[in-house]
Amino acid sequence: MKRALPAILIVAAALTVGAASPPGAGAARERHEHFETIGRAFKGINDQLKRRPVNLVAVRNTTAVLATLASRVKTWFPAGSGPQDGVKTQALPGAWTDRAELDRQADRFAAAAGTLAATAERGDVAEIQAAVRATGETCKSCHDRFRKR
Repeated sequence: MKRALPAILIVAAALTVGAASPPGAGAARERHEHFETIGRAFKGINDQLKRRPVNLVAVRNTTAVLATLASRVKTWFPAGSGPQDGVKTQALPGAWTDRAELDRQADRFAAAAGTLAATAERGDVAEIQAAVRATGETCKSCHDRFRKR
C-alpha cells in the first residue's frame, strides 16, 4: 500500500486540477496559442520587410500561414470558452454575446490576410508593407471591441 499511495495521490491531484478548470478552458488555451502564432507571423513578416534584401520566399510562406490561420478565427470562440463561463481569457464577453459582429470582424481579417498573401506573391515590397498595415488594422479593430486592454 505504501508504494501505491504516491500514485493514488498523483492521480487524485490530477483529477482535482482537471475538475477545477472550466470545460471551455482548453478551447481558450488553444485560442490563445493560435493568436500567439498569428502575432509571431506578423513579427516575422515585419522583420523580413526590414531586411535588405527582403527574403520574399520567407514573406510568402509566412503570409500564407497567416491567411490560413485568419480563415479559422471564427472557430476559435466556441460556446463555453468565454469569461462568462468562468474561463480565464483576454476575450471580452461580447465575443459571444455579439457573435455576428465577431464573425464580421473575423471575415474582414481573413479577407485582409488573403489580400496580403496575394500581394506577397506579386513581390512588390511597398505593396506588401501597405497590405501588412491594412491587415494589422483589422486586428486592431477586433481587439478594440473584443479584447481586454
